[in-house]
Amino acid sequence: MSSREVESIQRNNVQAMVDYAVSKSSFYSRLYGGKRSDQLLENGFESLPTTDKQVVMDNFDNLTTDPALKRADLEQHLATAAVGQRYRGKFAVIHTSGTSGKIGIFTYDSLGWDTLKALILARCTDFGIGLERKRMAFIGLTDGHYAGVTFASSVPRILAAYADASVNEPTAQIVSRLNKFRPDDLRGYASGLMLLASEQLAGRLDIHPTNIVSSAEPLDDKARRVIEEAFGVTPYNFYAASESIGIVQDCSEHQGLHVFNDQHVLELLNEKNEPVKPGYPGQVVLNNLYNRCQPLIRYRMNDVAIYSDEECDCGLPFPLLKGIIGRQEEVIWVENNSGGYETIHSMVFIEFFVPGLRRLQVLQEERNRIRLKLVTDGDKEAILTAVTRRMEEILSGKKFDIGGYYLQYYSGFV
Repeated sequence: MSSREVESIQRNNVQAMVDYAVSKSSFYSRLYGGKRSDQLLENGFESLPTTDKQVVMDNFDNLTTDPALKRADLEQHLATAAVGQRYRGKFAVIHTSGTSGKIGIFTYDSLGWDTLKALILARCTDFGIGLERKRMAFIGLTDGHYAGVTFASSVPRILAAYADASVNEPTAQIVSRLNKFRPDDLRGYASGLMLLASEQLAGRLDIHPTNIVSSAEPLDDKARRVIEEAFGVTPYNFYAASESIGIVQDCSEHQGLHVFNDQHVLELLNEKNEPVKPGYPGQVVLNNLYNRCQPLIRYRMNDVAIYSDEECDCGLPFPLLKGIIGRQEEVIWVENNSGGYETIHSMVFIEFFVPGLRRLQVLQEERNRIRLKLVTDGDKEAILTAVTRRMEEILSGKKFDIGGYYLQYYSGFV
């Protein structure tokens, strides 16, 4: 298709999503003053008010379009269900705090999830479908309902065998598992892929993937070069979020990130809420056009991106981003028993979830000392107990000797 044809599909999907939100979500009906979608869009899509994670979570039960989706019930599901288990057998549920520290819950109905899987399988990298099953491995956070592992683990087993490795486990265990699995397709956090590249260059890891996809964190030029040197494969850069796991990705030309704008509207705004010109950074405002159970319309994110004024040589009809700015979180460094250092990946805290926890801030004020600041809603003591239990799981995953007290952590309410 031409870019104009794709934009026509986008306009139709915008109209359909606003129609659906106004008719099915009491929150959006109230936000838009009871107006019809044709009245709302008369002055352009950008005239609609923006939302953000705080607004979505504060109005969750009235914003979702299925009466089965209640925040308290979903929090209980996230706390007790196995990774990837559907809520009521129908809804995929993901949680995150992102870079803001504000806890978010995002749901996908069956049609939305299937649309997402089809979009990524069709457009994102050279996964391919052949007579032989591929072996796909994922490295990231794996012990919760996070976007990356929830989606990666849902790959149809008829297409690929699947294995994962947690960035929060000892490196030797990761290397041993992947050496046995021998993945053809390797996906995960940029920092996780860099770890594997270092192990490959050191000779401890010996795998030969033909397709590598980096997500969750920025893939800078240095990381791309190191990964390519280690595996002989240029990694794809995939920008995803819990709010929509398939937003943009680069192609085999690696000249920028293609925005899948038939299924999204990705606005970049300045501090005055005005669209920025190509070549200038702007705050990302996301519109997910395929997932109707939790409409996200003009949803402000904390990421900053830059549109390109160039076209990619691949000929795809999608607009091009120069890159994503942001998501540059610091890791926690902890001294181990042998006098060396281990890291606690920032994504461990970005994806930290406990029912009733509303906001989280993590501070490392000195060596081997971590302070957690919490904003809660509910039984404070029960939440603090759950936070403590979760921290112990994180630390034991790294084989830290918690009883040795060489690492101290403190929790408090703000």
